[in-house]
Amino acid sequence: GEEYRPHFLDQLAKLARAGFGEVEFHLHHDNDTAHTLAPRIVHHLKTFAEHGHISRAGKKFLWAFIHGNWSLANGRPDGRWCGVDDELVMLHQLGCYVDLTFPSAPDPCQPDKVEVPSQGKGKPARRVYCLDEDELEETLSALKKDKVREGSWEISRFKGLGEMNPEQLWETSMNPDSRRLVRMEFSSANYLKVKGIFEKLMDAGEAEERRNWMREHWKSVEADV
Repeated sequence: GEEYRPHFLDQLAKLARAGFGEVEFHLHHDNDTAHTLAPRIVHHLKTFAEHGHISRAGKKFLWAFIHGNWSLANGRPDGRWCGVDDELVMLHQLGCYVDLTFPSAPDPCQPDKVEVPSQGKGKPARRVYCLDEDELEETLSALKKDKVREGSWEISRFKGLGEMNPEQLWETSMNPDSRRLVRMEFSSANYLKVKGIFEKLMDAGEAEERRNWMREHWKSVEADV
C-alpha cells in the first residue's frame, strides 16, 4: 500500500497464474473502526483485482488474512495495532474466507479457547456492509433466512475513496505522520481536462486507461499512501 508499484503487480500476476506463488498485501493500521478500515481494504482489493490478482465468488473477492502483531479483533492487551472489536465480522463481509493469524502462543494475544467465534474484547452489535443495492438485497434475504432478530444488526454501505467527505478521508489516511488534505480549485476553462482526468482515475469502467496512466506517471507521484 505505502509503496504501490503498478508494473510490479502486472508482472507478479503472470507468475501467480502460472502457479509460482501468491501475492501478499501489507496494510498498516491502528486505532481503527470497521467504518474506517473497511473502505481502505475494499479500495486495495479493487486495485489488486485490476492487475489480475484476487479470486472472486460472484461479486465478492475471495482472500485470506493474517493480522500483524497478532492483534486480530483488537486482541492485544494494550489495545494497539487494531481497534476493530468486530474485525472478524467485517472481514467475512468483505469476502475473507480464512483467517490464519492464530496460533500465536505464547503471545498474550492468543485466545484462551480455540475453534470458537471471536468478537474481540467486547460483544459489539452485528454490522453488515454492502457494496451496492444488489448485495443489500442478498444480505437482507440471508439475514431473514438465518432468522437473525431484526434490530440486532445494522447495514452500512462502503464508500469508495472518491466519494468520501474530507473528514472521512482524513480518518482513513494510511500514514498519520505525513497525511495532508489539499484543497484543489480550477477554472471553468480547465473543466473538461480536469473532468477527463477524474473519470480516468475514479470511474469503474476505466481500468485499462487507469493502469496506463499509472505506468506513465508513477515516478512523478508524491503521495502519502
